[in-house]
Amino acid sequence: YQYKGKYDIELATVFLNEYYYKIKIKYHDYLILYPPSSKLDDEKRGFIHIQEIIKNLKMPYIDGFYKVDNYKQSEQSFNERQNIKEHIFIKKNLPIKNKKILIIDDIITSGNTIITIINLILKNYSPIRDIKVLIIAKSRQ
Repeated sequence: YQYKGKYDIELATVFLNEYYYKIKIKYHDYLILYPPSSKLDDEKRGFIHIQEIIKNLKMPYIDGFYKVDNYKQSEQSFNERQNIKEHIFIKKNLPIKNKKILIIDDIITSGNTIITIINLILKNYSPIRDIKVLIIAKSRQ
C-alpha cells in the first residue's frame, strides 16, 4: 500500500530484491510483459507500478497491453472479475512472436487477468515458445 497507494516509488526496488539473481538466471532469455493498470491511477501516481518493479531487473520488457476504461478488479465480485477480458487489449505489432514470455504481476485473486493476458498473446502472436507467470506476493509462513 505504501508503494502503490501512497506513491512511494523508492520502494520499487524491494519487491524482487530477494529473488533478483534467481530471476535473471532462470529467465535470462525471456521477454517480460505485464498487465496494464488503470491509466487514471498511473497518472495520479506518476508511475506505472509494475513497470518500475520490472526495471530493476534490467531485463527486456514491453508495455504490451492497455485498458480502455478505469475498470478495477478490486471493486468487482469474484464472478464479475471474469469480465476483465472485455477491458484489456493487446497492442499491435509487438515483437513477441516466437519468444519466451515471462508475465509479471503484483497480485492474483481470481486468475482472470493472467488468463486474459495469455489468451491475448496466443490469439494475436502465435507461435510463442513459452509463457511463464511470476506473481509478486508475500505470504505469512
